[in-house]
Amino acid sequence: RSADYFLKKNNLEDIKNTSQIHPKLTQEIPQGNKPHEIEIILKKIKFRVTAYRVTYDDIKNCILLQINENFTTADFDDILDNNGDAIAIFNRHTQMEKHNIAVQKLSDTDQTYIGETAQGLIDKGLLKKAACLEVFQKKTAKNMNVTYFNGITLMYTSTPIFDRHGALKRVISTGRDITKLIDLENRLAKTEKIKNEYFCKLKKFDTVDDIAQPVYASREMQDIINTCDKISAVDSSVFLNGETGVGKEVIAQYIHENSHRKTKPFIPVNFGAIPENLFETELFGYEEGAFTGARKGGKRGLFETANGGTIFLDEISELPQNMQSKLLRVIQEKKFNRVGNNNRISIDVRFISASNLHPKQLQDNTLFRQDLYYRLATIPINIPPLRERIMDIPPLTDYFLNLFNKKYTRKIKFHKDLVNSLLGYDWRGNIRELRNFIERVVILSDGDIIALKEFRALNKFPAIEDEITDIANHQIPLSKVVKKLKNDLITTTCHNHQSIYKAAKILKIAPSTIYRKIKKGEILLDL
Repeated sequence: RSADYFLKKNNLEDIKNTSQIHPKLTQEIPQGNKPHEIEIILKKIKFRVTAYRVTYDDIKNCILLQINENFTTADFDDILDNNGDAIAIFNRHTQMEKHNIAVQKLSDTDQTYIGETAQGLIDKGLLKKAACLEVFQKKTAKNMNVTYFNGITLMYTSTPIFDRHGALKRVISTGRDITKLIDLENRLAKTEKIKNEYFCKLKKFDTVDDIAQPVYASREMQDIINTCDKISAVDSSVFLNGETGVGKEVIAQYIHENSHRKTKPFIPVNFGAIPENLFETELFGYEEGAFTGARKGGKRGLFETANGGTIFLDEISELPQNMQSKLLRVIQEKKFNRVGNNNRISIDVRFISASNLHPKQLQDNTLFRQDLYYRLATIPINIPPLRERIMDIPPLTDYFLNLFNKKYTRKIKFHKDLVNSLLGYDWRGNIRELRNFIERVVILSDGDIIALKEFRALNKFPAIEDEITDIANHQIPLSKVVKKLKNDLITTTCHNHQSIYKAAKILKIAPSTIYRKIKKGEILLDL
């Protein structure tokens, strides 16, 4: 009865002899009672059976077939329909000959697509594109995202199936719903953009004690700002040269803030503060497990963080020679790979570099790679020290005084004699030294009006005797010393008598001489 049921269930009642089961069945079954495992095909359905030679109704050499396991068409359909992924099978004519119910569910329709060609589905607007078409053309597997008319997107993997002669006979496509994943990626991208914007704003808050915008009054700085305004509109590499504390980072940020990259990150990198063994991981990042101690998930490098914006390479002359060659390659290719990963990452950044070395030192190949220098120095800008642009001292003094008064809730004011005295100081630390002097005074002073004497006491600011000794030690030309003394004397006399004409009469010089010095910025008067 079980055999009859099996034959009926699989529509095999018309099987009458062994040749219909297997053309050489009797020849393949060995003599004796030993079982023999064979594979047979009945009406295109494959079965695994165990065959015996037995005696049945006194007839010797009968063959007994024991069905071990088989998959019917219905079983196959059940397997396909219980798979959450969409599965579609296309024949050699690109017609869909089978698909599971997931295709209909994911495409939000009860309609069957069997018999439709891939191009026909596109023409009817059901699909925007079909991965299987490219597989039929190129005869290689293909991954593709396919979006249906209702907005649902599936990630399809289409695989070619070949017959024994190598001809393409079918393509099987399996698709997984990634609509939510794409939505999540879009939301993450928006979050990343917002995060970068906040990062830029926080960087500005972090530098509250520094200058957010250039503060100047000198012609030298005006020329530099004019140059920066011109180059902000392009992406050429800029190399800033100047002593420590002249404001190179402020100029770099000014260029960034006036460029089309201003909404993207501005990432300053101080090479003088990075240990030599960490240069590569800090700049390029690393993958999880790249080395002992690498954190889970890896880490983005500074180049990746600056993507779309500007990266400021400060004190670049501190970069070791082996890293200079790697940096040159990144600048040339705009690509790099994280430590522990061979996949190349593309970046779009503007490079602004800075060094306190003299340009002649930077052009010494033993100190700095010349090919890297000329890559970075498309537009070189030299920022003069504060002592060579003394007209910037008064506005900088006002800026820092207001800044620290607000920060420490003070109402400090400087006596005009003090401001004039600041003009003659050497300022080896440049703007940074001036900033520190003023902050110290605002914090430590007892009164609200600070005169030169108190300023000197709080800052150990040199008196004239100290300045003369300092000048002699540094071998400054006598003409420069005499000029400074003349200017200090004119300034003091004008302030004491509150009149340029009276001061000129006392000093026995023409008033026009004083006016000329004021115009040149050699002296500053507030009468």
